[in-house]
Amino acid sequence: MTEPFFSVIIPVYNREQTIAETLESIASQEFRDFEVIVVDDGSTDSTHQIVKQYSWVKLIEQSNAGPGVARNSGATEARGKYIAFLDSDDLWFPWTLQNYNDSIKSNNALFVSGEGVEFCGDKVPVVSDTVPLISRYPDYLKAGATGLWLGTCGVAIERQTFVITGGFVTKHINSEDSDLWIRLGLASPFIRIKSPAAFAYRRASNSATKDLRKTVAGGFHLLDSERAGMYPGGASRRSDREEILGTHVRPICLECLKQKNLGDAWKLYIRSLRLLYRTRRFRFLLGTPLIAFLSLLRTVRR
Repeated sequence: MTEPFFSVIIPVYNREQTIAETLESIASQEFRDFEVIVVDDGSTDSTHQIVKQYSWVKLIEQSNAGPGVARNSGATEARGKYIAFLDSDDLWFPWTLQNYNDSIKSNNALFVSGEGVEFCGDKVPVVSDTVPLISRYPDYLKAGATGLWLGTCGVAIERQTFVITGGFVTKHINSEDSDLWIRLGLASPFIRIKSPAAFAYRRASNSATKDLRKTVAGGFHLLDSERAGMYPGGASRRSDREEILGTHVRPICLECLKQKNLGDAWKLYIRSLRLLYRTRRFRFLLGTPLIAFLSLLRTVRR
């Protein structure tokens, strides 16, 4: 059997309302050399029954273990030269895989990403197909240090590179994708397709990213992994990694303060103190203790 160029992996858990629309967005792809693997992560609704209606989709069913495990399970079954990920409530545009393919082949890229556009409910944004505009970086560490955000639904990774890196962490945390991008940090070159948008991501009230406990755990995982030397590049690339980590840790601290979770905010702040100083985030360094103090003062006065 001929190997497809792309293996599209979709983890899904109780998405009976959206999975069909997600699969239809793949069916409309202009580039046709792909396979689709849906990993049902222990759904209790009719998700798996809907997926089974699509004869061209390979369905894997497993007990609930989280999206990282589900994506890794899909990658284990993948036959494609490149792996691309899509979430079960998000969408691709018809040109997505075609633009990935063209960018990969014209740059011999191991790691490609595209821009995303946000939408709520059923209001899918209207995006025009344009001549692709790309930025080429030596690797992701250099790109990520500029503050570039990567969505899991907007990447394509050479499969063996993904396997060698070890795939997604299997902890029940958020930021498991950011962790993977850093571990893929030296894959060269890294290509960013700046336009047109590659995917549309849906903001939902039950999104996993809204789970502050998992978000905080993800922040600690990133910091602990850097401290343990788990990320590539050594001392010469420390500044690039720290720029990326600072971009992630700062908003987590601020969200903890916003939700009156002063304990975790302070622990993250202390853990990342040197990193924040070296990346010159002085306003955050000075402002965070003040915000925490004022929040505590208001709590005491009540």
